[in-house]
Amino acid sequence: MAGRKNGELLLLLSKNRFDIFITIDTNLVYQQNLKRYSIIIAVIEVTTTDIETLIPIAKKMNKRIKSLQHGRIYRF
Repeated sequence: MAGRKNGELLLLLSKNRFDIFITIDTNLVYQQNLKRYSIIIAVIEVTTTDIETLIPIAKKMNKRIKSLQHGRIYRF
């Protein structure tokens, strides 16, 4: 899906019944009308994508994943 714009990517994911879209693009919530997509959107708010930073967040997400609801935005 490289090179796709956010709106196009979200539409493709939603149409193809993906459950969750995980991104570090914190501006996404301001650039798109996210309520129109029936997908869980998880925005990871980090200043670096070093593995040491992402592992604790991934563990936190893993614990909550079953409670996340489609059509909602979550920040981690």
